[in-house]
Amino acid sequence: SSYPDMLFAVEEAVYLLSALKKRDFLNLVVKKMNIISVIIRDNFINQYLSDLSASTSIQIDACIDIVKTDVHVLVEILIAHLKKKDKVNLDENSRLLFKNLNLSFCYIKKPEIHRKLFSVLESIDNIKKEDLKLLLGKLEQNTALNQATYLGPFSTVALASFIPYVNPMEDLEDVIEVLTSSQMVDNLYKLIDGIWLRLRKNVDNVNESTLEQLVRIKERNGWKSVDYEYVDRLFVVSSHNPIGAKFVSLLKNCNRLVTRRGNTFHASCTEYNSADEFVENIFKKDSDLKFRIDNPDFVDISYILSITAMKGHNPDSSSMRWAASSKEVLNEVPKLHFALERWRDGKWSIFPITWCGKPTCVPNRETWCWGYIWFGALHTYKDSNFENLIKGNDSLINWLFYVGRHQGCKYRFVLFVV
Repeated sequence: SSYPDMLFAVEEAVYLLSALKKRDFLNLVVKKMNIISVIIRDNFINQYLSDLSASTSIQIDACIDIVKTDVHVLVEILIAHLKKKDKVNLDENSRLLFKNLNLSFCYIKKPEIHRKLFSVLESIDNIKKEDLKLLLGKLEQNTALNQATYLGPFSTVALASFIPYVNPMEDLEDVIEVLTSSQMVDNLYKLIDGIWLRLRKNVDNVNESTLEQLVRIKERNGWKSVDYEYVDRLFVVSSHNPIGAKFVSLLKNCNRLVTRRGNTFHASCTEYNSADEFVENIFKKDSDLKFRIDNPDFVDISYILSITAMKGHNPDSSSMRWAASSKEVLNEVPKLHFALERWRDGKWSIFPITWCGKPTCVPNRETWCWGYIWFGALHTYKDSNFENLIKGNDSLINWLFYVGRHQGCKYRFVLFVV
């Protein structure tokens, strides 16, 4: 993943495409470039196209293939190139970039960079006829896209720190009330996630009075019941977490909190065939996952889960957002609750992520941790490794970790309409 190695591979691919019109090697290079760190990839692109005016059209096309939907990387290069000039104008290579980039991806992922580009373009004093045609062509293209698909506003997937709720000296009843008072807790799923995580400490007791407290909170806030399948799949190991297992058993039999009526809807996103594959695609690079929900109240709507990976050594730079798209303007969209699912031993188990905070890693980015989920082999977890994890604003809790890297496991995001 050194610059000289990547340069050699990309230049070979560019040569084969230029001389022999063969894209096979370029396709292989693009595939390899998409499994390395986003930071390393972006640094390469910036250095490779540092002098945009001296780059060939095939080099630019290769870079467009490499960044895929992360077109903001090339938009920033275009902006820097335009601002180098005494007078802003479009030369041959800037026209090529502007023409071939799908700027809708930039608008979705990095709207501030999208605005900056058009702010720079507005400073063109005397626009040439071919540039005007190019701009009008982009306008026509985007109008056609908007007519075909309307993309609604993005909503943030709630990822909060559980640190304020772990003090074992506080009574569970008080912890539940404190959780409920959080502005982030706006449905029963999030509250149950917090209780489930708290009970992993095995210092509390749960009984029918706990459920009665939850029923009062649910009715007071006008929340909907939780899907039975969500509760049924909550991951618990009775021998290690008997209190959590008891809580899940009580919930499953409480029809005032859990519904089996089939009026709830859920869906899942892309499956990853191992913990390593999940880490590579979700933690180490930006991703856009598409999904649909079979819900008669919201027909012909598709969804996108957009994940921004951690940049550098800053866990707080990561985020998860989702949006709905449709052929018609959306006046209403469902509210969604996200969790992580793991396939092991012939069944799917749900791992709540509401209170996991932001994913983080050790400095070499080989071992990752997301809240209580340790994405590494059991022998890699030691107190020293935990202390070496890069800490963000939500800090870290030294939980008894679940181990993510088992043989035969698959991972995916699951979402429920709340």
